[in-house]
Amino acid sequence: HLYEQGDLHRIEFGAFLTELCQSIMATFCQDSTEIKLSVDADTLHCDIDVAMPLGLITNELMTNVFKHGFRDHQRGEIKVTLKRHDDAVVLSVSDTGVGCLDSSQCVTEMTTQGIGTTLIKELVRQIEGEFILMQDITGTTARVRIPIHGFR
Repeated sequence: HLYEQGDLHRIEFGAFLTELCQSIMATFCQDSTEIKLSVDADTLHCDIDVAMPLGLITNELMTNVFKHGFRDHQRGEIKVTLKRHDDAVVLSVSDTGVGCLDSSQCVTEMTTQGIGTTLIKELVRQIEGEFILMQDITGTTARVRIPIHGFR
């Protein structure tokens, strides 16, 4: 889908992010009353070298929401944001899914060793970013911080 954007040196990632999240939502959730999706993305341009890994990261994070956070198709909410913060752009994917019952059961960025997390970490490294995953009884939030120099 990214290659259909035309100019691979100036991809408007905010609009692409919205389309991507809506597409993933449609794949996993046929009943839109069960899970509500909101996407709030600044207008940010980047080239394919940032857009491709960031799109794959988003895909993995959104897929994990459905596989782990809402595995029993309960009701909830997913919030995706892409915002400029001073010298960085922050992608955040949050859900109100199952989370974890107490801090000893929480998965952290340092202890998670699944193939998906390994993929995310490698893609984040490619775009010189930072990744953090937080879980509690209210759900899960994944954040990727990317240096602003990857965007125009």
